[in-house]
Amino acid sequence: MSVDQMASCCGIGEIKHLGDTRKTIREAASEDYRLYVFTDRVTYHCGDRLVAFIKKHKLGTVWKSARKVNSNTEAKVQLFVWNVNRRNLDKFKPKRPPHIDSYNYITVLR
Repeated sequence: MSVDQMASCCGIGEIKHLGDTRKTIREAASEDYRLYVFTDRVTYHCGDRLVAFIKKHKLGTVWKSARKVNSNTEAKVQLFVWNVNRRNLDKFKPKRPPHIDSYNYITVLR
């Protein structure tokens, strides 16, 4: 996962690299965003797995767009918007700050 802050005033983060759901959740918990957006190539199902985890653990609500064809790749893609339940997400906050490797799962958008 990688999260970018989309605007410094609005508390929205963008999640990238959805492959490891638990790592994504732990890192999202270590940030203070109220909304996250993420996209997924429909055939990968990473977005659906993350949404299922969010629902199972009552970590907030997720809005899903209709599936659309990316005109550059011809792949079907989908947009997700996660409205975070901060109290429940904080239960996944690491006891110590996460190790930030070169893959940087959370990134700030400006």
